[in-house]
Amino acid sequence: MDATQVIELFGFLSDPRLDVRNAASEYVAGLTSSPDAVQFFSHNNYKPVHDLMALIKDNVLVAHNAISALINLTSDLAIVNTMADDAFLSELVLQIILPKNVNADLCCMLLNNLSKHESVANKLLPPDSVQSMDADLAAPDSDQQTRAKKPTHRIDNLLEIFGCEFFLSRTSVDGTLRLSKLVVFTEHTDVIRRGGAISTIKNCCFGASMAKRGEAVLLGAELNLLVYILLPLSGPEDYDEDDMDGMPDELQFLEPSKRREQDPKIRLMLVEILVLLTSTRAAREYMRAIKVYPIVKKLHLQEHDMDVQEMIERLVNMLMRDEDPSGERNAIDATPVDNAAKRIKADEETDDGQIASLI
Repeated sequence: MDATQVIELFGFLSDPRLDVRNAASEYVAGLTSSPDAVQFFSHNNYKPVHDLMALIKDNVLVAHNAISALINLTSDLAIVNTMADDAFLSELVLQIILPKNVNADLCCMLLNNLSKHESVANKLLPPDSVQSMDADLAAPDSDQQTRAKKPTHRIDNLLEIFGCEFFLSRTSVDGTLRLSKLVVFTEHTDVIRRGGAISTIKNCCFGASMAKRGEAVLLGAELNLLVYILLPLSGPEDYDEDDMDGMPDELQFLEPSKRREQDPKIRLMLVEILVLLTSTRAAREYMRAIKVYPIVKKLHLQEHDMDVQEMIERLVNMLMRDEDPSGERNAIDATPVDNAAKRIKADEETDDGQIASLI
């Protein structure tokens, strides 16, 4: 399709007939998947982009096509600046919080992509928005049906725009850690809320945050983060007395019906959080003390996803290495453990042998 045909196609986005808008928006959404076609959207001072922006509140199918196209176009900074319009952003947020909007998740994806740019993030976070978020985070979650109708049910994927410092500090409502309002969702029944909360927690565990607040906040007793991360990775298996010595009570003697996180992408994020937490020596020693290794060993033996397996093995390498005898705070011996997978398997075979001898 040449430039003339593309520009002619754009004209149908504002056609008064619904079926024409639907067909045009579907074709345009397909065009946005090609990097070579993005240049055409600057035509007539970005009118095609403005037309797509107007369609997000159109018929559900037309809106789906328009939002999908806009998501693809967020790779272009000039188009992002076009979408950084107060009225459009307000409409986008409105579409997210409408309880029955089937395109709300797509709107979340679009707003997430836009909010990576400071110009958009600043518009999304006026001074009073922080207090509003604090009030929502502090609200009780006893009535899930009522809470599901609140905006927070749909903005879990947007929380990253507030930044790590926001979540590692305390709310202005009740003085508790903001992150403590999210960790309880690591086993939530809704996969969107569960994944959004875990993604936000992961972003709060990178090196700079660990170095600054790792031992005081992320590994502190008030947050109890490791328990909330390890519970979704735990199954109904039993542990021997040595493994349970030091293990948090919440992780012991789980019900026979206990199931691990079913989504492999979320399991991967959970293990990635554990790997990020090993960035300091104090954190590694604490994780050894509360017996993280026996838990991830059981997980590895049940895991079928290769990405998750490899991340577990990386975690085992960090936990089972010898620390630098010089006592430097974050130093770790450069010699890796001999194949973490073999180590895990050998440990399990040893456990099976001990059980057999007892029988």
